[in-house]
Amino acid sequence: KALLERAQDLQKLSADVLAQFQRRQEEAPVVATISDILTSLSGVIRDSFTAYCEMAIEAQPEIDERIAELSQFFEQHCQDPATRKLPFNAFLLAPVQRLSRYPLLIKAIRDATPLDHPDIAPVTTLHTTYVSLVQQCNDKLHVVEDRVQLVQIETSLDYIRVKDPIRLTDGLRNLVRRGPVQLLTVAPGTRKVTKTKTVELMLFSDLFIYAKPVSTKGWKATTTRYVVYRQVYRPLVTAADPVDPI
Repeated sequence: KALLERAQDLQKLSADVLAQFQRRQEEAPVVATISDILTSLSGVIRDSFTAYCEMAIEAQPEIDERIAELSQFFEQHCQDPATRKLPFNAFLLAPVQRLSRYPLLIKAIRDATPLDHPDIAPVTTLHTTYVSLVQQCNDKLHVVEDRVQLVQIETSLDYIRVKDPIRLTDGLRNLVRRGPVQLLTVAPGTRKVTKTKTVELMLFSDLFIYAKPVSTKGWKATTTRYVVYRQVYRPLVTAADPVDPI
């Protein structure tokens, strides 16, 4: 409920910004300046978007905890083409995308403002201010984005071969890098490859996972799950050059 209220605050804020622009245009066909409007609203915009970002972060653990309860609701509403089948967590980020448009708008105004116009200095300052606002919110939202990514990866993992698995969504971590590699088995004393298999390596900020991809053909599409073979905390992982078998 609190998250919805913060989203509604953003909606009202956007409507207020638009209304002020429209009133300024009604005052004169050729608008001389709007920097004063954006300057007066910068504090409210900062506080509103920051409040939403903080609430989205606070709501994330509860959403994860109730994901089973909410899954049917999400599944039902994700059938709507307008959702583009995105996970619910992706919609947490959507309201903040509007904030990133403000620097673009101000930059366009600045680029179209003559250098001798009295608005050029305040508009230039405004651009710097709003770029900073976007960065502040982005820093906060990295937590949410990392969480979204972890949830997506977690749903693709199969822990059948791991005793007491470490769930990705337990604790704070983020994905550093992942990708497939070819695991080769070489005959002793030779360079002859006797066996190859594709494995998926996932490196997180505190964890390393070695898994095997398993594809399942369904009626509409082929899905890939990853059977986890090993989970190792990152400090226990070392990298070394391969040893020549001969």
